[in-house]
Amino acid sequence: MPYKNNMKIRHYCVKCLIAIAIFAIAATNLFCYNTGDYRTKWGGNFETLELWECYNGIGWIDATQLPSSPFVNTIYISNQTVTMNSSMIIEGGLVIVGTLQLASGAILTINPSVNCEIGVIETYSGSKLINNGFITANSSSSSLKVHGGILENNGIIASSAPNNCNVYINSNGRINFGNQGSITGNCSFTTNYGSIIATANTQGLDGSLNCSGDISFNQIYLIYNGTEPQITGMKTPDQVLGIDFNNPAGITLSKNIKLIYTALVHSGTTLYFDVSIIKEAWYGSGTFSMEDGSTIATANPDGFCSTGNKGSVQVGTRNYNSNSNYIFNGTEHQQTGDFNPTPTAYTVNDIIFDNPAGVTLTHPITVISTLELLEGDINYAVLPQGVDGFYSPDVKKTVIPKNGTLMYNFLADSLPFQNNGEYVNRKWYLKGNFNGSKKVTFYWSENEDDNCNWNVHNFPKVYLSNSNEPLNTIWNPAHPREISFIAHSFPNAKEDVYYYIGKERDDTLPVTLSSFSLTQIGISTVRITWVTQSETNIMGYYIYRATQSDLNTASNLNYLIPATNSSHLQIYTYTDQVTSNNIYYYWLEIVDYDGYNSFYGPAVIEINDNGNQTPSIPVKAGFYSFAPNPFDSGTKIFYGIPSKSPVLMQVYNIKGQKIRTLLNETKDSGNYDLFWDGRDEKGNLLANGNYILRLFASGSSWTKKITILH
Repeated sequence: MPYKNNMKIRHYCVKCLIAIAIFAIAATNLFCYNTGDYRTKWGGNFETLELWECYNGIGWIDATQLPSSPFVNTIYISNQTVTMNSSMIIEGGLVIVGTLQLASGAILTINPSVNCEIGVIETYSGSKLINNGFITANSSSSSLKVHGGILENNGIIASSAPNNCNVYINSNGRINFGNQGSITGNCSFTTNYGSIIATANTQGLDGSLNCSGDISFNQIYLIYNGTEPQITGMKTPDQVLGIDFNNPAGITLSKNIKLIYTALVHSGTTLYFDVSIIKEAWYGSGTFSMEDGSTIATANPDGFCSTGNKGSVQVGTRNYNSNSNYIFNGTEHQQTGDFNPTPTAYTVNDIIFDNPAGVTLTHPITVISTLELLEGDINYAVLPQGVDGFYSPDVKKTVIPKNGTLMYNFLADSLPFQNNGEYVNRKWYLKGNFNGSKKVTFYWSENEDDNCNWNVHNFPKVYLSNSNEPLNTIWNPAHPREISFIAHSFPNAKEDVYYYIGKERDDTLPVTLSSFSLTQIGISTVRITWVTQSETNIMGYYIYRATQSDLNTASNLNYLIPATNSSHLQIYTYTDQVTSNNIYYYWLEIVDYDGYNSFYGPAVIEINDNGNQTPSIPVKAGFYSFAPNPFDSGTKIFYGIPSKSPVLMQVYNIKGQKIRTLLNETKDSGNYDLFWDGRDEKGNLLANGNYILRLFASGSSWTKKITILH
């Protein structure tokens, strides 16, 4: 019996030893350590050498140097509090069982694809936590507390049950969400009074806060600063201290917002209200402001107002900007409202009407750039005081480019006109007074000219209804259903004087131009060469030059160069002296003996100061030219990249919707050009109108308007 008991005791002891060994092995291998990993022995300053031990492949030994940055292995913060005062980049891993505090001046960066398991991370004023990878909770009470400083989240902060991660942004703290940054899974999010949330996520706060836990806001500041079209999101708090809109691709309000202090639309940003409203939080609270070059768009029936509880902006102080742009794009009839911009009263840069139900202009305004009518019609309670440019190729079939000359009491209209076989089935009315000249272009469709085969023998001319003599016009057979002329005054619409388009016949052999080219000679000389196959009844040629692709800005360079009027090949040359290191556009004007003219071009050349040698061309950052613009079937886009970087070029319509990605690749520093055929992502030819090109490269972005005219 004693022997049996002895054996039982021995067996029990062996089992205990085995269990202890298994537990020890499990405890030792809770983490799979690698040679070069670091862990803390106790709490203290991150920069204290005695705090650390290093794994040598067999066991842990005292570290002989601090963890280096970037750190490619894993750092383990044990169940203590460690304070970081310097900067560290994590490329391997970071496991925090205790608490890691970031003091002023500390920057902790978690690189892409790196996982950081946390118990607690706390940031303080002057510090920054940059998450480009993954932050995950390792306990049910994990937390990320931004007491001060910045949490820059370009990656994922996540947790899965039973673990939980609580993210706190205190009064002096700020969180920046990148376009892919979000908080997901079993996480909660809490802000205190005065904290700041900035998001570049295309879905706004809906995309940034995609978590299942509680989301609590307490009077915060909001910033929307993406580079692709954004919405604010339905998770946007109902009431904010302030809100900044700073996205060149545009931002759309998802809901009404009550404002306590300030709302600002930055230069280059379009804020689309749709039917949402920015309201005062209480009587008289809130200031809405716009920077020069910003744009606001509304679908509200009452438009924009400076007084009362009407329109898209209903706060105590409303600072509309006279150097900004205004869009009315509702689907039911709208009024522009009584908005009164500053510093110049009742003045705007661009005003755009894009409402199929129409818009009523309720107050007299001056448009220092362009009035655009894209859809619907304008009802005038009062005529605009002054308009520089007018753009309506599809509705009023008229385009008048801005040139710095205001047209006072301007009105444009276009109506059906009975066709007797010799005329285009449309007539145009223009009213207004101006000093100087305006280039006017009329447009029409195939249905309005009985599918006429316009050509150099049978071409259109513009007439006034009170005259049988055609106007001097500019017509290009490449764009047969548009014609331009220079106006020095408009007829009075009250007298029912209108423009119409008839046919002009010419059975003589016109000039056949086979080439028009440019060559740099020496440092600052351009040789212009054009070749004709045949000429008849041609008086001669003029050369025009400009530094942009707009013929209206070009200067005439020469006296008339006589034509030979030969039926054989003729080569003409002309030399022009220019300044080096610039881009020049040239046009050739052909004038016949009947007084009619036509233009070819532009041809484009970049002049460098290296003459005929291989040039070292200075980089022109961003967009620096389009040729041509406006364009019909294609245009060449010239742009520069300051430094090697990923390059993204996209096309948007004026509503902020992406139409096509033209370029998405890494490029070296340099000047480039790209051809765009005027089609969308599916290969469909785009309609007439204004489009926005956006270029993102080298940490910067550029925006340029481009126009399609078929």
